[in-house]
Amino acid sequence: MANSDSSSEATVANRRFPKSVCLVLFSKFLERFCATGISAILVVYLHTKLGFDQSSSTAIYHLNELFTFFFPLFGAILAESYCGLFKAIVTTCFIAFVGGLVVTLSTIGGIATFKISLTLIGLVLLYASLGSMRSNLVAFGADQYVLPGEAKGRELYFPLQMLCIKCGSLLGRIVVPILREDVKCFEEDSCYFLAFGAPTLTILLAFIIMICGKSIFIHIHYSGNMFMKMINSITYALKKKNQIEVKSHWLDYAENKYGEDHVKATKLVLENLVIFLPTAFYWAVFAQQGSRWIFQAMQMNGDVGIFVIKPDQMIALNSIFSIMSLPLCNFVLFPLVAKLGYGCLLKRIAIGGFLCCFSFILASIVEVNIYEKEKISILWLIPQFAVLAISENFVYISLIDFAYSETPHGMKSVMTAIVFLLIAFGNLFITFISSSKLFNSQFYEFLFYAGILFVDMIIFIGLSNKYMRRKNRRVSDVEM
Repeated sequence: MANSDSSSEATVANRRFPKSVCLVLFSKFLERFCATGISAILVVYLHTKLGFDQSSSTAIYHLNELFTFFFPLFGAILAESYCGLFKAIVTTCFIAFVGGLVVTLSTIGGIATFKISLTLIGLVLLYASLGSMRSNLVAFGADQYVLPGEAKGRELYFPLQMLCIKCGSLLGRIVVPILREDVKCFEEDSCYFLAFGAPTLTILLAFIIMICGKSIFIHIHYSGNMFMKMINSITYALKKKNQIEVKSHWLDYAENKYGEDHVKATKLVLENLVIFLPTAFYWAVFAQQGSRWIFQAMQMNGDVGIFVIKPDQMIALNSIFSIMSLPLCNFVLFPLVAKLGYGCLLKRIAIGGFLCCFSFILASIVEVNIYEKEKISILWLIPQFAVLAISENFVYISLIDFAYSETPHGMKSVMTAIVFLLIAFGNLFITFISSSKLFNSQFYEFLFYAGILFVDMIIFIGLSNKYMRRKNRRVSDVEM
Protein backbone atom coordinates (compact mmCIF):
# COMPACT_ATOMS: atom_id res chain seq x y z
CA MET A 1 0.00 0.00 0.00
CA ALA A 2 1.09 3.56 -0.66
CA ASN A 3 0.39 6.49 1.60
CA SER A 4 1.36 10.13 1.22
CA ASP A 5 2.60 12.41 3.91
CA SER A 6 -0.11 13.89 6.13
CA SER A 7 -1.88 17.03 4.90
CA SER A 8 -0.62 16.50 1.34
CA GLU A 9 -4.08 17.05 -0.16
CA ALA A 10 -4.66 20.19 1.86
CA THR A 11 -1.40 21.81 0.85
CA VAL A 12 -1.92 21.18 -2.87
CA ALA A 13 -5.64 21.73 -3.16
CA ASN A 14 -5.48 24.91 -5.27
CA ARG A 15 -2.19 24.51 -7.12
CA ARG A 16 -2.15 25.06 -10.88
CA PHE A 17 1.43 23.82 -11.29
CA PRO A 18 3.32 22.30 -8.35
CA LYS A 19 6.63 23.98 -7.50
CA SER A 20 8.01 20.58 -6.64
CA VAL A 21 7.47 19.47 -10.25
CA CYS A 22 9.54 22.42 -11.48
CA LEU A 23 12.44 21.21 -9.34
CA VAL A 24 12.13 17.65 -10.65
CA LEU A 25 11.95 18.81 -14.27
CA PHE A 26 14.99 21.05 -13.86
CA SER A 27 16.87 18.17 -12.26
CA LYS A 28 15.89 16.02 -15.26
CA PHE A 29 17.26 18.69 -17.59
CA LEU A 30 20.55 18.79 -15.67
CA GLU A 31 20.83 14.99 -15.63
CA ARG A 32 20.39 14.83 -19.42
CA PHE A 33 22.86 17.68 -19.96
CA CYS A 34 25.44 15.81 -17.90
CA ALA A 35 24.94 12.40 -19.52
CA THR A 36 24.74 13.66 -23.10
CA GLY A 37 27.50 16.24 -22.72
CA ILE A 38 30.03 13.71 -21.44
CA SER A 39 28.95 11.17 -24.08
CA ALA A 40 29.55 13.78 -26.80
CA ILE A 41 33.28 13.97 -26.08
CA LEU A 42 33.92 10.54 -24.58
CA VAL A 43 35.03 8.65 -27.70
CA VAL A 44 37.43 11.42 -28.72
CA TYR A 45 38.94 11.54 -25.22
CA LEU A 46 39.38 7.79 -24.97
CA HIS A 47 41.05 7.65 -28.38
CA THR A 48 43.22 10.79 -28.41
CA LYS A 49 44.17 11.13 -24.75
CA LEU A 50 44.04 7.63 -23.28
CA GLY A 51 45.30 5.75 -26.34
CA PHE A 52 42.38 3.38 -26.92
CA ASP A 53 41.91 2.34 -30.53
CA GLN A 54 38.69 3.28 -32.32
CA SER A 55 37.00 -0.10 -31.74
CA SER A 56 37.75 -0.11 -28.00
CA SER A 57 36.66 3.53 -27.64
CA THR A 58 33.38 2.78 -29.42
CA ALA A 59 32.79 -0.33 -27.27
CA ILE A 60 33.32 1.63 -24.02
CA TYR A 61 31.02 4.38 -25.28
CA HIS A 62 28.16 1.98 -26.05
CA LEU A 63 28.70 0.09 -22.79
CA ASN A 64 28.12 3.33 -20.89
CA GLU A 65 25.04 4.04 -23.00
CA LEU A 66 23.67 0.60 -22.12
CA PHE A 67 24.21 1.38 -18.42
CA THR A 68 21.78 4.29 -18.73
CA PHE A 69 19.10 1.91 -20.05
CA PHE A 70 19.74 -1.18 -17.91
CA PHE A 71 20.30 0.49 -14.53
CA PRO A 72 16.89 2.24 -14.26
CA LEU A 73 15.49 -1.13 -13.18
CA PHE A 74 18.07 -1.39 -10.39
CA GLY A 75 17.30 2.16 -9.25
CA ALA A 76 13.56 1.53 -9.36
CA ILE A 77 13.80 -1.65 -7.26
CA LEU A 78 16.05 0.19 -4.78
CA ALA A 79 13.53 3.03 -4.52
CA GLU A 80 10.22 1.22 -4.38
CA SER A 81 11.37 -1.77 -2.36
CA TYR A 82 13.80 -0.28 0.15
CA CYS A 83 14.44 3.44 0.59
CA GLY A 84 11.79 5.38 -1.35
CA LEU A 85 12.09 7.48 -4.50
CA PHE A 86 13.55 10.62 -2.92
CA LYS A 87 16.38 8.89 -1.06
CA ALA A 88 17.21 6.77 -4.10
CA ILE A 89 17.36 9.85 -6.34
CA VAL A 90 19.61 11.93 -4.09
CA THR A 91 21.87 8.96 -3.34
CA THR A 92 22.42 8.02 -6.98
CA CYS A 93 22.72 11.70 -7.90
CA PHE A 94 25.58 12.14 -5.43
CA ILE A 95 27.29 8.93 -6.62
CA ALA A 96 27.01 10.24 -10.20
CA PHE A 97 28.71 13.45 -9.07
CA VAL A 98 31.52 11.44 -7.47
CA GLY A 99 31.91 9.44 -10.69
CA GLY A 100 32.05 12.59 -12.80
CA LEU A 101 34.54 14.15 -10.39
CA VAL A 102 36.82 11.10 -10.67
CA VAL A 103 36.72 11.32 -14.48
CA THR A 104 37.39 15.07 -14.35
CA LEU A 105 40.37 14.77 -11.99
CA SER A 106 41.83 11.92 -14.05
CA THR A 107 42.37 14.34 -16.93
CA ILE A 108 45.11 16.15 -14.99
CA GLY A 109 48.58 14.70 -15.62
CA GLY A 110 49.46 11.44 -13.89
CA ILE A 111 50.61 8.02 -15.06
CA ALA A 112 48.75 6.72 -18.13
CA THR A 113 47.71 3.41 -16.53
CA PHE A 114 46.49 5.21 -13.42
CA LYS A 115 44.51 7.70 -15.57
CA ILE A 116 42.86 4.89 -17.51
CA SER A 117 41.85 3.07 -14.30
CA LEU A 118 40.42 6.25 -12.76
CA THR A 119 38.54 7.11 -15.92
CA LEU A 120 36.92 3.71 -16.25
CA ILE A 121 35.96 3.58 -12.55
CA GLY A 122 34.52 7.08 -12.78
CA LEU A 123 32.52 6.25 -15.92
CA VAL A 124 30.99 3.15 -14.33
CA LEU A 125 29.94 5.16 -11.25
CA LEU A 126 28.65 8.01 -13.40
CA TYR A 127 26.56 6.16 -15.96
CA ALA A 128 25.27 3.45 -13.62
CA SER A 129 24.05 6.18 -11.25
CA LEU A 130 22.58 8.37 -14.00
CA GLY A 131 20.78 5.30 -15.32
CA SER A 132 19.45 4.47 -11.86
CA MET A 133 18.01 8.00 -11.56
CA ARG A 134 16.07 7.90 -14.83
CA SER A 135 12.86 6.09 -13.98
CA ASN A 136 12.86 7.38 -10.40
CA LEU A 137 12.84 11.01 -11.54
CA VAL A 138 9.96 10.28 -13.91
CA ALA A 139 7.85 8.58 -11.24
CA PHE A 140 8.78 11.05 -8.49
CA GLY A 141 7.67 14.00 -10.62
CA ALA A 142 4.34 12.33 -11.38
CA ASP A 143 3.88 11.61 -7.64
CA GLN A 144 3.76 15.36 -6.99
CA TYR A 145 0.24 15.57 -8.43
CA VAL A 146 -2.78 14.80 -6.26
CA LEU A 147 -5.53 13.02 -8.16
CA PRO A 148 -8.19 13.40 -9.34
CA GLY A 149 -8.00 17.20 -8.98
CA GLU A 150 -4.65 17.54 -10.75
CA ALA A 151 -5.12 14.89 -13.46
CA LYS A 152 -4.88 17.49 -16.25
CA GLY A 153 -1.68 18.87 -14.77
CA ARG A 154 -0.15 15.41 -14.66
CA GLU A 155 -1.00 14.85 -18.33
CA LEU A 156 1.07 17.95 -19.13
CA TYR A 157 3.94 16.70 -16.95
CA PHE A 158 4.98 13.91 -19.32
CA PRO A 159 5.38 16.19 -22.40
CA LEU A 160 7.27 18.70 -20.23
CA GLN A 161 9.58 15.93 -19.06
CA MET A 162 10.22 15.06 -22.71
CA LEU A 163 10.99 18.73 -23.40
CA CYS A 164 13.54 18.82 -20.57
CA ILE A 165 15.20 15.64 -21.87
CA LYS A 166 15.56 17.02 -25.39
CA CYS A 167 16.70 20.50 -24.29
CA GLY A 168 19.28 19.03 -21.93
CA SER A 169 20.54 16.62 -24.59
CA LEU A 170 20.76 19.28 -27.29
CA LEU A 171 22.55 21.77 -25.04
CA GLY A 172 24.98 19.09 -23.83
CA ARG A 173 25.88 18.13 -27.40
CA ILE A 174 26.53 21.77 -28.29
CA VAL A 175 28.20 23.24 -25.20
CA VAL A 176 30.50 20.47 -23.95
CA PRO A 177 32.38 19.93 -27.26
CA ILE A 178 32.94 23.72 -27.41
CA LEU A 179 34.43 23.66 -23.89
CA ARG A 180 36.69 20.81 -24.97
CA GLU A 181 37.97 22.35 -28.19
CA ASP A 182 37.86 26.13 -27.76
CA VAL A 183 39.28 26.40 -24.22
CA LYS A 184 42.96 25.70 -23.45
CA CYS A 185 44.16 24.54 -20.04
CA PHE A 186 47.14 22.81 -18.39
CA GLU A 187 49.34 23.76 -21.35
CA GLU A 188 47.35 21.60 -23.73
CA ASP A 189 45.48 22.50 -26.92
CA SER A 190 42.16 21.36 -25.37
CA CYS A 191 40.54 21.38 -21.95
CA TYR A 192 38.97 18.06 -21.01
CA PHE A 193 39.12 19.11 -17.37
CA LEU A 194 36.53 21.81 -18.04
CA ALA A 195 34.62 19.71 -20.58
CA PHE A 196 34.09 16.90 -18.04
CA GLY A 197 33.94 19.27 -15.07
CA ALA A 198 31.04 21.43 -16.28
CA PRO A 199 28.56 18.52 -16.70
CA THR A 200 29.76 17.12 -13.37
CA LEU A 201 28.89 20.41 -11.68
CA THR A 202 25.41 20.32 -13.22
CA ILE A 203 24.71 16.94 -11.60
CA LEU A 204 25.94 18.39 -8.29
CA LEU A 205 23.48 21.24 -8.83
CA ALA A 206 20.71 18.68 -9.36
CA PHE A 207 21.67 17.05 -6.04
CA ILE A 208 21.54 20.40 -4.23
CA ILE A 209 18.17 21.26 -5.80
CA MET A 210 16.63 17.96 -4.70
CA ILE A 211 17.99 18.29 -1.15
CA CYS A 212 16.78 21.89 -0.82
CA GLY A 213 13.34 20.95 -2.12
CA LYS A 214 12.83 18.05 0.29
CA SER A 215 10.30 19.90 2.41
CA ILE A 216 8.00 20.79 -0.50
CA PHE A 217 8.01 17.38 -2.17
CA ILE A 218 5.17 14.92 -1.72
CA HIS A 219 6.81 11.73 -0.46
CA ILE A 220 4.85 8.52 -1.10
CA HIS A 221 5.96 5.62 1.06
CA TYR A 222 5.48 1.97 0.15
CA SER A 223 4.97 -0.75 2.72
CA GLY A 224 6.92 -3.89 1.93
CA ASN A 225 9.05 -5.02 -0.98
CA MET A 226 6.41 -5.02 -3.73
CA PHE A 227 8.78 -6.17 -6.48
CA MET A 228 10.15 -9.18 -4.58
CA LYS A 229 6.67 -10.01 -3.30
CA MET A 230 5.47 -10.09 -6.92
CA ILE A 231 8.37 -12.35 -7.97
CA ASN A 232 7.70 -14.68 -5.02
CA SER A 233 3.96 -14.85 -5.76
CA ILE A 234 4.65 -15.74 -9.42
CA THR A 235 7.09 -18.46 -8.35
CA TYR A 236 4.63 -19.80 -5.77
CA ALA A 237 1.77 -19.90 -8.31
CA LEU A 238 3.91 -21.73 -10.88
CA LYS A 239 4.84 -24.38 -8.30
CA LYS A 240 1.26 -24.89 -7.12
CA LYS A 241 -0.71 -24.75 -10.38
CA ASN A 242 -0.37 -28.47 -11.16
CA GLN A 243 -0.75 -29.67 -7.59
CA ILE A 244 -4.22 -28.50 -6.58
CA GLU A 245 -7.63 -27.78 -8.11
CA VAL A 246 -7.94 -26.01 -11.48
CA LYS A 247 -8.12 -22.19 -11.35
CA SER A 248 -9.30 -19.75 -14.02
CA HIS A 249 -5.90 -18.02 -14.06
CA TRP A 250 -2.55 -19.56 -13.09
CA LEU A 251 -1.75 -16.66 -10.73
CA ASP A 252 -4.89 -17.40 -8.71
CA TYR A 253 -2.97 -20.26 -7.08
CA ALA A 254 -1.07 -17.62 -5.07
CA GLU A 255 -4.21 -16.06 -3.56
CA ASN A 256 -4.22 -18.23 -0.43
CA LYS A 257 -0.72 -17.01 0.55
CA TYR A 258 -0.46 -13.48 -0.92
CA GLY A 259 -4.07 -12.32 -0.97
CA GLU A 260 -6.52 -11.42 -3.72
CA ASP A 261 -5.48 -7.75 -4.00
CA HIS A 262 -1.80 -8.57 -4.53
CA VAL A 263 -2.63 -11.22 -7.14
CA LYS A 264 -4.80 -8.71 -9.04
CA ALA A 265 -1.96 -6.16 -8.97
CA THR A 266 0.52 -8.77 -10.23
CA LYS A 267 -1.81 -9.73 -13.08
CA LEU A 268 -2.02 -6.06 -14.09
CA VAL A 269 1.77 -5.65 -14.08
CA LEU A 270 2.21 -8.76 -16.26
CA GLU A 271 -0.49 -7.56 -18.66
CA ASN A 272 1.31 -4.23 -19.02
CA LEU A 273 4.61 -6.00 -19.58
CA VAL A 274 3.16 -8.08 -22.42
CA ILE A 275 1.82 -4.91 -24.09
CA PHE A 276 5.22 -3.22 -23.77
CA LEU A 277 7.19 -6.03 -25.46
CA PRO A 278 6.42 -5.01 -29.09
CA THR A 279 7.71 -1.50 -28.39
CA ALA A 280 11.25 -2.89 -28.20
CA PHE A 281 11.25 -3.24 -31.97
CA TYR A 282 10.04 0.35 -32.33
CA TRP A 283 13.15 1.52 -30.45
CA ALA A 284 15.31 -0.79 -32.57
CA VAL A 285 14.06 0.92 -35.72
CA PHE A 286 14.15 4.38 -34.12
CA ALA A 287 17.86 3.94 -33.29
CA GLN A 288 18.70 3.81 -37.01
CA GLN A 289 18.73 7.60 -37.16
CA GLY A 290 22.05 7.55 -35.32
CA SER A 291 23.67 4.96 -37.59
CA ARG A 292 22.08 4.05 -40.96
CA TRP A 293 20.67 7.53 -41.51
CA ILE A 294 24.09 9.03 -40.80
CA PHE A 295 25.64 6.70 -43.39
CA GLN A 296 22.93 7.91 -45.75
CA ALA A 297 23.91 11.52 -45.00
CA MET A 298 27.56 10.72 -45.83
CA GLN A 299 26.52 10.08 -49.45
CA MET A 300 24.90 13.51 -49.73
CA ASN A 301 26.03 17.08 -50.25
CA GLY A 302 26.24 18.97 -46.94
CA ASP A 303 26.98 22.37 -48.51
CA VAL A 304 23.91 24.53 -47.90
CA GLY A 305 25.51 27.80 -49.00
CA ILE A 306 26.07 29.49 -45.65
CA PHE A 307 27.98 26.56 -44.15
CA VAL A 308 28.65 22.87 -44.63
CA ILE A 309 26.59 20.41 -42.56
CA LYS A 310 28.58 17.40 -41.40
CA PRO A 311 26.79 14.03 -41.61
CA ASP A 312 27.09 13.29 -37.88
CA GLN A 313 25.57 16.68 -37.06
CA MET A 314 22.24 15.54 -38.52
CA ILE A 315 21.43 13.61 -35.34
CA ALA A 316 20.90 16.99 -33.65
CA LEU A 317 17.75 17.31 -35.79
CA ASN A 318 16.09 14.77 -33.50
CA SER A 319 16.33 17.05 -30.48
CA ILE A 320 15.49 20.17 -32.53
CA PHE A 321 12.39 18.68 -34.15
CA SER A 322 11.26 17.03 -30.90
CA ILE A 323 11.39 20.38 -29.11
CA MET A 324 9.65 22.17 -31.99
CA SER A 325 6.92 19.55 -32.37
CA LEU A 326 6.08 19.10 -28.68
CA PRO A 327 3.59 22.04 -28.60
CA LEU A 328 2.16 20.81 -31.92
CA CYS A 329 1.67 17.31 -30.52
CA ASN A 330 0.36 18.31 -27.10
CA PHE A 331 -2.02 21.10 -28.13
CA VAL A 332 -3.01 20.10 -31.68
CA LEU A 333 -2.28 16.49 -32.66
CA PHE A 334 -3.12 14.75 -29.36
CA PRO A 335 -6.50 16.55 -29.02
CA LEU A 336 -7.17 15.95 -32.74
CA VAL A 337 -6.63 12.19 -32.56
CA ALA A 338 -8.74 12.15 -29.36
CA LYS A 339 -11.64 13.73 -31.26
CA LEU A 340 -11.23 11.08 -33.95
CA GLY A 341 -11.54 8.35 -31.33
CA TYR A 342 -7.83 7.54 -30.94
CA GLY A 343 -7.14 9.46 -27.77
CA CYS A 344 -6.24 6.61 -25.41
CA LEU A 345 -2.52 6.20 -24.67
CA LEU A 346 -2.20 2.80 -26.36
CA LYS A 347 -3.73 4.07 -29.60
CA ARG A 348 -1.38 7.05 -29.55
CA ILE A 349 1.58 4.66 -29.25
CA ALA A 350 0.33 2.76 -32.32
CA ILE A 351 0.00 6.02 -34.29
CA GLY A 352 3.59 6.85 -33.35
CA GLY A 353 4.70 3.43 -34.57
CA PHE A 354 3.03 3.93 -37.96
CA LEU A 355 4.61 7.39 -38.25
CA CYS A 356 7.99 5.73 -37.72
CA CYS A 357 7.16 3.34 -40.58
CA PHE A 358 6.38 6.35 -42.77
CA SER A 359 9.69 8.01 -41.89
CA PHE A 360 11.53 4.91 -43.16
CA ILE A 361 9.52 4.94 -46.38
CA LEU A 362 10.70 8.55 -46.81
CA ALA A 363 14.27 7.36 -46.12
CA SER A 364 13.95 4.71 -48.84
CA ILE A 365 12.69 7.36 -51.32
CA VAL A 366 15.75 9.49 -50.52
CA GLU A 367 17.94 6.43 -51.04
CA VAL A 368 16.51 5.95 -54.56
CA ASN A 369 17.33 9.57 -55.37
CA ILE A 370 20.88 9.13 -54.07
CA TYR A 371 21.36 6.24 -56.53
CA GLU A 372 19.84 8.17 -59.43
CA LYS A 373 21.48 11.54 -58.91
CA GLU A 374 24.90 12.94 -58.06
CA LYS A 375 25.30 14.08 -54.45
CA ILE A 376 21.80 15.40 -53.69
CA SER A 377 21.45 17.94 -50.86
CA ILE A 378 21.58 16.68 -47.28
CA LEU A 379 18.47 18.78 -46.64
CA TRP A 380 16.45 15.99 -48.29
CA LEU A 381 16.77 14.19 -44.95
CA ILE A 382 14.77 16.84 -43.05
CA PRO A 383 11.28 15.31 -43.68
CA GLN A 384 12.22 11.85 -42.36
CA PHE A 385 13.89 13.32 -39.25
CA ALA A 386 10.84 15.55 -38.64
CA VAL A 387 8.34 12.68 -38.95
CA LEU A 388 10.48 10.45 -36.71
CA ALA A 389 10.65 13.17 -34.02
CA ILE A 390 6.85 13.49 -34.02
CA SER A 391 6.66 9.70 -33.85
CA GLU A 392 8.91 9.69 -30.78
CA ASN A 393 6.69 12.26 -29.04
CA PHE A 394 3.64 10.05 -29.64
CA VAL A 395 5.36 6.88 -28.43
CA TYR A 396 7.61 7.99 -25.57
CA ILE A 397 5.19 10.39 -23.87
CA SER A 398 2.28 7.95 -24.11
CA LEU A 399 4.39 4.96 -23.06
CA ILE A 400 5.78 6.67 -19.95
CA ASP A 401 2.34 8.03 -19.05
CA PHE A 402 0.80 4.54 -19.43
CA ALA A 403 3.62 2.89 -17.46
CA TYR A 404 2.98 5.23 -14.54
CA SER A 405 -0.81 5.61 -14.58
CA GLU A 406 -1.77 1.98 -15.31
CA THR A 407 0.56 0.34 -12.79
CA PRO A 408 -0.18 -0.33 -9.09
CA HIS A 409 1.57 1.70 -6.37
CA GLY A 410 4.92 0.28 -5.44
CA MET A 411 5.68 -0.75 -9.04
CA LYS A 412 5.35 2.53 -10.97
CA SER A 413 9.07 3.29 -11.13
CA VAL A 414 9.86 -0.36 -11.91
CA MET A 415 7.43 -0.38 -14.83
CA THR A 416 8.85 2.92 -16.09
CA ALA A 417 12.32 1.37 -15.84
CA ILE A 418 11.13 -1.54 -17.99
CA VAL A 419 10.38 0.99 -20.74
CA PHE A 420 14.06 2.00 -20.70
CA LEU A 421 15.10 -1.64 -20.54
CA LEU A 422 13.15 -2.35 -23.72
CA ILE A 423 14.97 0.54 -25.40
CA ALA A 424 18.23 -1.20 -24.50
CA PHE A 425 16.98 -4.52 -25.89
CA GLY A 426 15.92 -2.71 -29.05
CA ASN A 427 19.44 -1.37 -29.50
CA LEU A 428 20.93 -4.82 -28.89
CA PHE A 429 18.53 -6.32 -31.42
CA ILE A 430 19.47 -3.84 -34.11
CA THR A 431 23.15 -4.55 -33.45
CA PHE A 432 22.48 -8.21 -34.21
CA ILE A 433 20.52 -7.42 -37.40
CA SER A 434 23.16 -4.98 -38.66
CA SER A 435 26.06 -7.35 -37.99
CA SER A 436 24.32 -10.15 -39.91
CA LYS A 437 24.56 -8.07 -43.13
CA LEU A 438 21.26 -9.30 -44.57
CA PHE A 439 21.06 -6.50 -47.13
CA ASN A 440 23.52 -5.10 -49.64
CA SER A 441 21.32 -2.04 -50.23
CA GLN A 442 20.05 0.46 -47.69
CA PHE A 443 16.93 0.94 -49.83
CA TYR A 444 15.76 -2.63 -49.15
CA GLU A 445 16.94 -2.42 -45.54
CA PHE A 446 14.80 0.69 -44.89
CA LEU A 447 11.76 -0.98 -46.49
CA PHE A 448 12.42 -4.10 -44.39
CA TYR A 449 12.39 -2.08 -41.17
CA ALA A 450 9.24 -0.22 -42.23
CA GLY A 451 7.48 -3.49 -43.06
CA ILE A 452 8.50 -5.35 -39.92
CA LEU A 453 7.56 -2.39 -37.71
CA PHE A 454 4.17 -2.20 -39.45
CA VAL A 455 3.50 -5.85 -38.58
CA ASP A 456 4.84 -5.20 -35.06
CA MET A 457 2.34 -2.36 -34.58
CA ILE A 458 -0.52 -4.58 -35.80
CA ILE A 459 0.46 -7.07 -33.08
CA PHE A 460 0.64 -4.21 -30.58
CA ILE A 461 -2.89 -3.09 -31.53
CA GLY A 462 -4.16 -6.64 -31.02
CA LEU A 463 -2.59 -6.83 -27.56
CA SER A 464 -3.92 -3.36 -26.72
CA ASN A 465 -7.48 -4.25 -27.71
CA LYS A 466 -7.29 -7.39 -25.60
CA TYR A 467 -6.02 -5.32 -22.65
CA MET A 468 -8.81 -2.74 -23.02
CA ARG A 469 -11.49 -5.48 -23.13
CA ARG A 470 -10.13 -6.96 -19.90
CA LYS A 471 -9.94 -3.50 -18.32
CA ASN A 472 -13.54 -2.67 -19.29
CA ARG A 473 -14.63 -6.06 -17.91
CA ARG A 474 -12.90 -5.29 -14.58
CA VAL A 475 -14.60 -1.88 -14.42
CA SER A 476 -17.98 -3.49 -15.14
CA ASP A 477 -17.43 -6.06 -12.39
CA VAL A 478 -16.62 -3.29 -9.90
CA GLU A 479 -19.72 -1.28 -10.88
CA MET A 480 -21.94 -4.36 -10.49
